[in-house]
Amino acid sequence: MVEFAVCLLLVAVAVEDLRRFRIRNLSVLLLSAGFVAHCVERGTTFLLVPHAILAGAALALLIAAFVLGAIGGGDAKLLSAALFWVGPEGAFVFAVMLLVLTLLTIVAARLGLVASRGTGRAAKIPFGPSIAGAWLGVIGASHLL
Repeated sequence: MVEFAVCLLLVAVAVEDLRRFRIRNLSVLLLSAGFVAHCVERGTTFLLVPHAILAGAALALLIAAFVLGAIGGGDAKLLSAALFWVGPEGAFVFAVMLLVLTLLTIVAARLGLVASRGTGRAAKIPFGPSIAGAWLGVIGASHLL
């Protein structure tokens, strides 16, 4: 049940980022809390510590990327929340999916199919849909295995 709610929220986050280049703090908080609820629901609370360590380390690096202007603040928080969910065991699959979806978003932005801000190589694209898509892919893949 928790996973279904998370999937719906991820779709809403992706749509809002596509439309407004905005990822709400409340959404990131609810997604993160969803993982805690998911662990409690499944009796896997032992996953919380290693997943939190990965997410915390990633957040530190992503804050640095935000300060340098390489990534948006909402994107940094959403990506950290995603890593909290997927953990070390799902990080590789998530990274591959994220790379593919980000490249597709870049191509779509260059073709004018996805809104972007700025022009040329400095153009900014909404990163939330790629994060959400890769996250949904990992959730889906976990049910297939």
